[in-house]
Amino acid sequence: MKQLVFIITFLFFSIIGFGQCPTSNITLSSQEEINAFAVNYPGCNQFEVNITISGTDITDFSGLSQIESNTGFFNIIDNPNLISFSGLGTIQLIGDFSGIFIQNNPILETLTPFTQGVEDISGLALNNCPLIDNLQAFEALTNVYEVQIIGNQGLISLSGLENIISVDTINVSDNPFLESLMGLNGVSGQIGELIIQSCNSLENLEGLEGITSENNFGINIFNNQGLTSLSGLQNITTLSFLNITNNDQLVSFDGLNISDGINGIYIIGNDGLTDIQALANVNIDLLFECIIESNSNLSICNMDSLCNYLSTDGVALIEGNATGCATVNEVKIACGILSMSENLLTTILAYPNPVSEILTIETTNTLNYNNAKVRTILGEIILETTVNQIDFSKISSGIYFVEVTTNEGTITKKIVKK
Repeated sequence: MKQLVFIITFLFFSIIGFGQCPTSNITLSSQEEINAFAVNYPGCNQFEVNITISGTDITDFSGLSQIESNTGFFNIIDNPNLISFSGLGTIQLIGDFSGIFIQNNPILETLTPFTQGVEDISGLALNNCPLIDNLQAFEALTNVYEVQIIGNQGLISLSGLENIISVDTINVSDNPFLESLMGLNGVSGQIGELIIQSCNSLENLEGLEGITSENNFGINIFNNQGLTSLSGLQNITTLSFLNITNNDQLVSFDGLNISDGINGIYIIGNDGLTDIQALANVNIDLLFECIIESNSNLSICNMDSLCNYLSTDGVALIEGNATGCATVNEVKIACGILSMSENLLTTILAYPNPVSEILTIETTNTLNYNNAKVRTILGEIILETTVNQIDFSKISSGIYFVEVTTNEGTITKKIVKK
């Protein structure tokens, strides 16, 4: 009987203790609410819900000092007067639905340490906190599904993330004074996505050498105006998509060593780029799209992998690059899979055909139109012109041949006059 009473008593107090914590997601939006937390939830030290702290007058976390762990997300968002996490102890994040999201805290200078349990945690985000200059608060984290470091003007390194060994998504963006990715040098093996964007003080990608493959949303390197090398990516041999866009100081793809299959290649708007031969050994079996566009100094694209892909008539957009890589046909000619005459046939248009009055001769941007001659079926020249709109209105009905001369050669089009 005494044992039964003990069990009932234990369950009663356990239920009371559990009930002292919030049972649904909670938002604390003022300093008053934070100060009253211990009164409203006495003895609550482990959260099992998401907690959001967001308020214009919040400056101190002492009212939350009893919190030790959380199985949900800890969100600290939009606190214009918060300088530090003063009063908040070390928080342990437990389980794969837990995480830390810190965003839009303009004068926040220091963070409290965070640890984790044995399971992976869902995410770590530090966004738009311009006075944070280090990530030491996260040095106990090891397995994180997503790491997001965005818009932190005070960061010059990722020091503090060295112990993270497993991650699916890495997004490091809009950190203008970030000089190094070495804080990510513990990450190894396969990831799902890598984004490095608008970090204009980065000169290379060293620190990512442990990554060997990517299998989901690609390697995305955007708008890094100081980037001169892809060194750091050399151990990645397999990936789904490669997107290198608007990195004006990047001259070559040296540092890449992709040899296995890839689904998409996007090389766009890299004004200094002259050499992409590091992609020569890419396996094209899985490639379904290739875009090489607006790289104003890139003139050589006839690498083996791209030649093989174009020979299969794979989907490709090649335009706005230097002569030699300005169109798909130019690359095909350089690859030896298209003759000059075949190129002229596809790049010079004469319309409408049949024609009753004005025949328009149209060439691509890479061809310079010189002149045209209209011949009868007997070879007699009946009209010569240097304009690209030819007046057929006074020519008798019949079949004619228009000989079009460009800077790359001459081609003849058969035209029917109504």
